[in-house]
Amino acid sequence: MALEQIFSCPRTLARLRSAPLGELLEGFAQWLIEHRFSRSNRRRHLGCLSHFNRYLGELDQTPRRVVSRQDVDGFWQDYPTRCRHRGPLEGQLHA
Repeated sequence: MALEQIFSCPRTLARLRSAPLGELLEGFAQWLIEHRFSRSNRRRHLGCLSHFNRYLGELDQTPRRVVSRQDVDGFWQDYPTRCRHRGPLEGQLHA
């Protein structure tokens, strides 16, 4: 399985495989591998999608094949209030 080539932690794998996007994330992981993304970039992309998957799961645990614009907009409104990532430090920004 593609996800095991990227992550080894059972908790992380279970979270990525959970509904609603779990089935799609395995295919996306395979795509990242086939397109030779670095391991760190694979982990970063899947980590971001894990946040989105958790958000969607709080709305509805039904497996999905389609994500709407409303889903994405709602995530972007909610995500900053929950995320520990604080963005780049002021000194890291280039004008």
